[in-house]
Amino acid sequence: MSRADFGQFVRSLNVTLRDPALDTEILYDMMDREKTDSITCQSFLALFEPSIERAQKAETTLQFEDIVKDTFETLLDEPHAQRYRVNEAFLVSSQRMEQEHKGFGVNFWGSRWRFRLYDDIFGCPKGADGRPLPFSARYANIKTRLANLARGKDPWLTTVATADPAIAREIAHVEGIRLFCGQWLAMLQSEEVRDEERMRSDAAAAEARARRKAAAAAAQAAESDKRHAPADVKG
Repeated sequence: MSRADFGQFVRSLNVTLRDPALDTEILYDMMDREKTDSITCQSFLALFEPSIERAQKAETTLQFEDIVKDTFETLLDEPHAQRYRVNEAFLVSSQRMEQEHKGFGVNFWGSRWRFRLYDDIFGCPKGADGRPLPFSARYANIKTRLANLARGKDPWLTTVATADPAIAREIAHVEGIRLFCGQWLAMLQSEEVRDEERMRSDAAAAEARARRKAAAAAAQAAESDKRHAPADVKG
């Protein structure tokens, strides 16, 4: 199945995606593990097996579109979380630069450079071969690039920040870009810790609910056995 065929298949479904174009790309990249820009029938069908197994274990009957919706939501959960963390950290870091009087009028004379940086290291970054990076590789890429930028070791600082006239005229001090990238990375890492703690808390709560449910079922079964036991046994 080609990328275009998969996009047409997704559009034919009664399934709402948060960002249809990007989410479709993410799903396709997950199935195209060999990065051949095509997916096999086996890879496509394997995508839905976990949702089908969950439904079977829960002894519920799902329609095809329900299976697709459950599958897509599960697969897109982490990519959505990653994108949210990146965007939130980007915005908060920009605000902090202004609050600390290290932004506009001090290190920068505009904001176009900031959005160009976002696109180059996360929005639509390219790999060493010049081809766009799949979304699955972008989160690791942005953390590596931010760390290098903060240390002044990333080529963006020379190939774009100072060589592109439209960007260079907005930059008063390249050091400001390094400060911004350091804050962006620190905020991103802080949000990762927050999300991990939340996941552990949610998992613990789910486990506690499962234990209570199992205990209630056991108590109910014991009460039922007691009611249906022979009279001599009850006495």
